[in-house]
Amino acid sequence: MPLSLTGPIVGAIAFNYLKVYAVASSQYGTVYYTPHAATGPPDVYPGYGENVLSWASLTADASREWLQLTYAVAETVARVRVYQTFHPGAIDSIYVRNALDGSLHLAYSAVPAVQPPVATILDADFQRTLFPVDGIRLTLASSAVPGWNEIDAVAIADSIDLFLPGITGVGPSDDRGGIEALSPNPSSTGSTIRFAVPREGPARLQVFDVRGARVATLAAGTFAAGPHTLTWDGTDDSGRRVGAGIYFIELEAAGVRDTRRVIRLR
Repeated sequence: MPLSLTGPIVGAIAFNYLKVYAVASSQYGTVYYTPHAATGPPDVYPGYGENVLSWASLTADASREWLQLTYAVAETVARVRVYQTFHPGAIDSIYVRNALDGSLHLAYSAVPAVQPPVATILDADFQRTLFPVDGIRLTLASSAVPGWNEIDAVAIADSIDLFLPGITGVGPSDDRGGIEALSPNPSSTGSTIRFAVPREGPARLQVFDVRGARVATLAAGTFAAGPHTLTWDGTDDSGRRVGAGIYFIELEAAGVRDTRRVIRLR
């Protein structure tokens, strides 16, 4: 039975750059643990534990919680991958949203249960949708799994093997390059960015804010193939220190576009 989108919405933030709109039933913080912390590639996995780069609900053990992501590009899908990095096992249903009429359809259900204290990937596989999907909703029985049930990232795929480009990533592979590490994160000083370029050619490393506005260009030019290291000192192109909050480092090189989230502290 199709469902309509109803219920309270908090923490809604539009990302023109990432083309993702993230909302949730509640959130633990205003800058950290927000719904958009679950967008983009994994920041915490395979680490386990309480981490500001994951979404967390306001309270630890409410009866029901939900997280919803909306994407700018609608595609048919056959898998939802969820990175659970603190108290996994609370997700009991996943809905996909029909881009044609906005209705939600149940794609996955499970009995919530406490799992071992390790980071866990939930792969919800189902028959490929006959309609284009522009969003998903995860629902959690948070009272069934004590403690905050934190979610680091969510990816969708149009098959059980292929994850859709431009929605969420699962990290670079060795042959295509990408951003390999970003540390320290969070940071109040500077963050070192380790990245790889798959083959010699033009490359660009930039910083964007949550509105999608470019903050700084860290490098632009011809790079040799292989690993490289740069540092962002937390300033914009004019040399002014940026405010505390969430920013995105983007690498473009040899047809590769990879993005990582970084948190700036005061």
